[in-house]
Amino acid sequence: MRFKDFVARKLFIEMGQDHIDHIEQWFEENPDELPFKHLFKDGEYRKIIPFESKQKLAFRKKLKDMGYEVDFESGMASKEVKTQRGSTVRQQKIGKVLSKSKDFDKETLDWWSTFAKQTDEKDDEYSIIVSRHPIDVLRMSDHSGITSCHAQGNDYFQCAVAEAKGGGGIAYLVNTKEAEDIEDLQGNEVFEDMDRHHGRERIGMVQPLSRVRLRLFKHKKDDYDLAVPETSSYGDRVEGFESSVSHWALSAQQNVLKGKRPSMKEFARYGGSYQDSSDSRLFNNMFNDEEDAGGNTNFEGEDDYQGQLDQYEEEAQSFHDQYANFDNEEVQAWFDVTEDDGAIVSFSGMVKVKFPLANWIKKPPEGWHDTYEGRVGSYSHRRLAQSSNKDDKNKGTWEEAINQMYEANDGPSDRNIEVSYKGDNIELSFEIRSEEGYHPDDYHSFLVNIMQEYDDNYQGFVVNCKKVLLELGWLSETKIDKWATGGKLFKNFKWNWDEDKHTLDVYSPRQMVGDLKDINHDTSRHPERPGDLDGTNAWRTQGRMNTVGGGNPGFKEFYTVFTQEILKYADRVQQASNRQLSLPGMSMMRNKTAPLSTVMSSTPIPPQISWEIDYDRNVYMKLSWDDLAMGAAAGEKTVAFIRWLDENWTWVANAAAKIFNMTVKRKYSAYAKAQQQPQGQVGAQNNPAQRPFH
Repeated sequence: MRFKDFVARKLFIEMGQDHIDHIEQWFEENPDELPFKHLFKDGEYRKIIPFESKQKLAFRKKLKDMGYEVDFESGMASKEVKTQRGSTVRQQKIGKVLSKSKDFDKETLDWWSTFAKQTDEKDDEYSIIVSRHPIDVLRMSDHSGITSCHAQGNDYFQCAVAEAKGGGGIAYLVNTKEAEDIEDLQGNEVFEDMDRHHGRERIGMVQPLSRVRLRLFKHKKDDYDLAVPETSSYGDRVEGFESSVSHWALSAQQNVLKGKRPSMKEFARYGGSYQDSSDSRLFNNMFNDEEDAGGNTNFEGEDDYQGQLDQYEEEAQSFHDQYANFDNEEVQAWFDVTEDDGAIVSFSGMVKVKFPLANWIKKPPEGWHDTYEGRVGSYSHRRLAQSSNKDDKNKGTWEEAINQMYEANDGPSDRNIEVSYKGDNIELSFEIRSEEGYHPDDYHSFLVNIMQEYDDNYQGFVVNCKKVLLELGWLSETKIDKWATGGKLFKNFKWNWDEDKHTLDVYSPRQMVGDLKDINHDTSRHPERPGDLDGTNAWRTQGRMNTVGGGNPGFKEFYTVFTQEILKYADRVQQASNRQLSLPGMSMMRNKTAPLSTVMSSTPIPPQISWEIDYDRNVYMKLSWDDLAMGAAAGEKTVAFIRWLDENWTWVANAAAKIFNMTVKRKYSAYAKAQQQPQGQVGAQNNPAQRPFH
């Protein structure tokens, strides 16, 4: 035996003979309790169905939509047509059907041409064995390379036992050549088990490559059941396996479906409680639609709910740990797992915003307020009546504010908000309730698609709420509101507003200003963390990037020249605007939202400049301003200046590139030439503070 085969087989716990004996005894005592009688004949436990790739299945579906039934083995397509003598079925070659149709692109036609030739030359590599035999179902995780929580000794082995006792089926992917060697497809065992067979390979036994569970659903009123495949497979990942099983399950069960699409709620689920996917997802996957919603139907299986409760708790907690660590502490999410005809995961989220108490013109009533499609809950309405002014115009205004704030942020229709008075602020807590979902996968989707979206756009959420409250007369306009025209303060720059300190942080885009590629110097060492520049801070980004700073030639000079140049040019633009002149490449500043006359009356706060150089020796800069006090004249004048830089960022970037060549690159070139002189001729080279990338 090869070592890797030995290791692979020892990664799972082999099925004990006592469990096999237990299931065999149950089978002897209950031979008529096996499910899916509409899929198997009496005495039939297994059948082989074809494996089809997704492309092949899509091809089949396309022809079926055109009214054709396809037989790939014969290469024929049949269609029922009406004639003067009545209805008849006509057959023709698939290639002929394709040649007459305009519904197939060249890629599909080329695929069919290749596929048709291949089918004549060799059989398909894979086949699928669908089984309801209790031993096959019990051993769903007892094969080399196929392991899961259903294996003996793992948490949900009892689910495998429950499904083996008439509670479900299994579909195994196998090699076609091995399947052809099976001597008795309906025998007691057809799948290899080296441990129980004492390490001897037995003729006619096959080794499964992958498996998919077939869940048992029984109709609550009518006397029939359905085999609904799981959406997840275990073992080798072979494209087309799951879709082949799903396609077979739908087409093979038309004898009981009779062309109808029943609702998941018409059935109860049996077998083991463990779920890879919710019941609604299983039905939607098999029927290829989105008709079912709401998670799960009733569970009537043998094993108790505790296993499912533990599973849901573990999976939901895993999703929570991975996706609920939001960047903003004001964005939160939580979940709870309870039992109600099976395990149910309920969950919701919260987004909190707060505004200074002094900025409120009217004070909203404290406590919870619930609304739904314009309706206010009785508790909220009572509190409003008690706290609102007697003037009828003010009644219901808070209801309108709640609805508009939710709508402005694409919130759910079921709305619940808490108003809390906390020190010098009023905090609004917006509950984000899930419209549907009862499975851990639904909680995962809620975190990724809804709550992370709120987290990523939290600043916009606050701005939208403030805009509504300003328009409805609940809040008074602050200094920052006057700048944030249309809810967006800058076009290119990012910013962060601290409501408590009433300060603003602003960051420019990361801008490449040049490179040092053509400078000949020792490249064996890359830049390391430097000392700070005069008036700048060094910074790092993720990946193999490093900072450059004050000990490197030219960066101090760049800072001095650059800051002087942008202030000087801003002054020239304002003077040209006053004379109604135009400078090349610059827009007139008259009628701008941030006129430079407010800036140049005093000197704005200069930016900090951060530097970065990558391993391709490209150099980047980033401008930043921290803790701009919006209540102070200097802060507001600086914001006006920053808005001018933001409006004219292309010019700023071009100016920075020119200044970089004049200062940094020129200094580096001089340093590199000095480094090439013989040792001792340049005293500066012995001074580490003067070396680039020290």
